This record gives sequence, C-alpha cells and structure tokens, in this order.
Amino acid sequence: MTCDYSIDYEYGIELDDGYTITAKQFSKKETEYVFYENRVSKSKLTHTRQPNQLSLKDKIGTEINKHMETEMYKKHVIDNNFRIICENLQEYYELSVELQKEVERHESEEKEKEYQLRCKEGLDLFESIENPLIYIGSIIDWNTAGERRNILLTFLCFSSQIILKHPISVIGLGEGSSGKTHIQNVALSMIPKDYILYEKKPTLASMFRRAETNEYYYDGKIVVYGDMGGANDQDEVEETKNLLKELQTDGYLVRPITIKVDGEYKVVDLILRGFPCLTYTTIPSYDFDDQELSRSFTYTPRTDNKNIFNARKSYLELKGSTTEILFNKMKKELDNVKLMIEGLKCKFDKNILIVNIYTDVILDFIGNSDYYKRDFDKINSILKCISVFNSHGRPIYTINGQQVMFVEPLDIILFLSLIEGYDISISANLPLKAGEIYRDISENLHKIGNQNSAVYDTPEKVVIGFTVSDYMDNGNVDITKRSLQRYFKDLNNQGYFKIIGKDGRSNIYTLNKMVNSNHIDLSEYIPLSDNSRARLCEEYPEEIVREVLKRDFLDATIVDTVNIMNQHENVVRPKWCDYDINGGIV
Repeated sequence: MTCDYSIDYEYGIELDDGYTITAKQFSKKETEYVFYENRVSKSKLTHTRQPNQLSLKDKIGTEINKHMETEMYKKHVIDNNFRIICENLQEYYELSVELQKEVERHESEEKEKEYQLRCKEGLDLFESIENPLIYIGSIIDWNTAGERRNILLTFLCFSSQIILKHPISVIGLGEGSSGKTHIQNVALSMIPKDYILYEKKPTLASMFRRAETNEYYYDGKIVVYGDMGGANDQDEVEETKNLLKELQTDGYLVRPITIKVDGEYKVVDLILRGFPCLTYTTIPSYDFDDQELSRSFTYTPRTDNKNIFNARKSYLELKGSTTEILFNKMKKELDNVKLMIEGLKCKFDKNILIVNIYTDVILDFIGNSDYYKRDFDKINSILKCISVFNSHGRPIYTINGQQVMFVEPLDIILFLSLIEGYDISISANLPLKAGEIYRDISENLHKIGNQNSAVYDTPEKVVIGFTVSDYMDNGNVDITKRSLQRYFKDLNNQGYFKIIGKDGRSNIYTLNKMVNSNHIDLSEYIPLSDNSRARLCEEYPEEIVREVLKRDFLDATIVDTVNIMNQHENVVRPKWCDYDINGGIV
C-alpha cells in the first residue's frame, strides 16, 4: 500500500496518486463525491449510495479505482484497500453530516433571533400607525397610476397566505402592456422575499429535485410563474400547475413521475407537503378550468386610467423635483409594509383565530356563484385579513382554551369599499372586465344597441340587440376586439347574454337577465339579527357574547367617512391622483 488512506478533514481521503476524495450529503437520497488534485476540485459525481455501500463496479468505485495502485497488487489486496478507503470515507461523510447539522443549528438560531427582532420592529411599527390599510393604500398610490384597489386586493390575498395560512391564488388577466404584471409586482414588493418563489416554466423533474431536499419546499410560499402569455405557455406548465393546485387544497400529494437517475430512466414518487398559492398573469383568450378559477382571485387592470398614467409619467420625468424626492421616500416605505407583515405573522402565529360573525354579508355578496363553497372561504379570508390590519387594540378572548378575535363593523365597511365593482364578477365567476362590460351595456343599452337589430316580441315590448362591433363603436370600456369577443362569449355562456340573431357572420346579442346589484345595505346586517345573536348565545359564554355585542353597532360618522380609497393623513397625496377621473372606482 503506497499510502495509508488517512483522513484530511478539509480535503478528504488521500489516494495512491496524490488525489483526495470527499463525500458529503447532497440530498436526502444522494451523496456528492468530489475528487481533488493538489487541493483543486477536478470532478464532482453524485450517487444514491453512501461510501460504505460502494463497490468497485459502480461509477464512484470505478472512479476511485483509477486513482489506486492496482498493477502490483493481487485482487484481494486491492479489495482490502478499497474497503479501507470506503470505511475512512464513510467516517468523513458522517463527520461532515454532523458538522453540517451543527452549522445549520447555529444558523437557524441566528435566523430565529433576527426574525424575532424583525417581528418586534414590525409589530411596533404596525401599532404606531392609525388605519394601517389606508396608510398602505396611500403608499400604493405613489407606486402606481390609479390601481390602488387591484393592488390592495392582490396584496391581501398574498397576506392571507402568510398571516392566516389560507392560500388564495391570484391571476392577472389583461391584454399585453395593460399593466397586469405591474399590479402583481407592486403587491409582491410589500411581501417579505422569504415567502416568494419565482419559477419560470418549471418541470416535474425540477419539482422532484426540490422535494428530495425538502418535501415542504412550497409550503406557505407564493409561487410566481410570471407572465404566462397564451395557451402555449400554459401547456408547458400544465402538469406543475395542476400539482400546485392540488397541493393548495389538500396539503399533500404523491405522484409517480419518470426521471433520469444515474443515466437511466426510473419511476419515482414525487412527494410534496404544505399549502402554496400560485400567481401569474395571462391574456383573456385563455380557457381556464373551473377548479383553477374556484381557487383563485382574478383581477383585471383598469383601462380608463390613461389621464392619471400620463400625469404620473410627466411628474416623475421632472428629475430632482419635490415630487421625485417624495416618490423615492415613499418607495422605501414599501419595506415598512414588509416589516408589518412579519410582525403580524408573529402575532397571529400564536394560534389566534379570527371569527366572522357577519357571514350573511359574504353569503349575500357571492350570490349564486357556481363555486360558492370555495368562494365563501376565499372572500371571507380577504375580510379576515382586513381584520388583521385593524387588530391593534382589539379584544382577544379565550374560549375553550382558544384565542379568538371577532370581525367588527369597521372591517365590513372597508371590505365593501374595497370590492366595489367586483360584485358581478365574483357572483358569476367572470373576469372583472366582463362585469364592467355587462354593467356598461345594462346602463347604456339604447346608446350601444343597434335599433336595426331590434326584435319585436309583442307590440308593447322591444328587445334591443347589439353586436361586438356595436360595442366597439359605442361602448365605454376600452378593450381590444379580440378580448371583447371573449368576454361576450363568457357572458353568453353564463346566461347574461342571449343570441337572438345574426348580422352577417356576427351574433346579435341581447340582455338575457338583469343582474341585481350586490350592493349591501349595512343596516340589514349590523347590528346582528335576532337569529344571529341567538346563534352566538348558543355557542359562546354569556359574558363574551355581551362584550362582543357592545361593539356590534354602526357609527354613522364612520359609515359616511370611511372608505378604502381614503387618503391617510400622514402620507402626502400624489399630484397625479388629481387626474384620476373615476377615482379608481369601477
């Protein structure tokens, strides 16, 4: 034996030709072997076997054999030398595993200390700000042109994932260059980066590699697929998207997949645990499946905000101006929102449940949605997130060993002002833009409709028809013809339009049913009805119900003045907001 195959704790086991070899854990099932020459890495190989399982015939053993003296020794000597190498290499491997565990433990302790400091700082900041959601909305105004509502809704969906552990996927739907990615990016800029995973066209193999290292890799994460374009992009990620969809609901999946292992194709189990949510943007022509829509909140960028967009560009072009200085300051405020998220996560990680005693508001709002079972949880979670941001100073009760905080009237008022304009799209599971178009036609039928297409059912009743071209000429929602055709198809499929004839190759539509506005009269729900109060008395201790009902009233001042679109007193209003004709209201 030309060397004793001793262990160098930095570069591993010395071999006969001066090379050294190390073995370290690469994943739960794989070991990484690195060969060094003069302490310089020359090659890296991975194998499913640890050193004490190697043989001279496998790929690692064959590579080791190249660096052993074999010509002058008989087979049993070579086998013995190989055994010594593997034993020493196994010792090195086990030491490296223990060392790595110690390093990870130390890093984990340091990260936990840093996390707790951030949590305290974030909670202190949150508690120092009156009306935090209005504050966040006012900061958003500095980072967008009239998209406060869409960004806040998207942000609250993401917050639901992090703070409440209730995942809501988010889909941005709009034409190219319509601003859908901008909405997503501004919302994500207020989320701590540790909770975001950016993945561009992932594959089953890449998901398997991550799952090998950590089955909970996607748990609690917002998975960003970016801009998905049309059907071709969607087809490329259909399998991985379906897995995330299943994981979002069930929290666990096992799926056999075929991947290449050690040069051969093998069937392995992809095992994932946890609850992720997915976000991406796409175009209106994409055909969603019902399961995806039921798990997701869909937003559509505004198309009526050209004036405020142009004004914002003009103001920010003035470099060194007062407005630009304020803009840069407000951009940094987004980091404060991230801190608040950390603080609120810590607060509600302490097993605090939020209970909505005003469920009738949600049930009546979603109406006859085809997906009312999932829609309730989705919309209710957005409301509960509003309660989270209003939680400072709120009483937290202990009921049967469980800490409970109740939704209050202020949360309902802010919630209803936030989702204004989304009533038709949520109750009918239609894109927001389809709801806008329907509302526009309902209110302006005689202007938009083509009198030449009128169908006389009776002498007293006239049914006015309209085509896609009629709307392009006379409608008030700015949209491309291709997208309009898609939205007309959606409205027809959902029964809101009816085809009554043809104009050449174009369908002539009419309104098939008038949608009752889902406008909520708060006085019908607050204070609670006798039945709702009786339900509380049946389920909770009398003294707690008494305290809860003390807060169950409508303050006329609050009802008349509180709105999610209000300006926060501590944030200067951007000058470009003066150019927003519609004020962000659909």
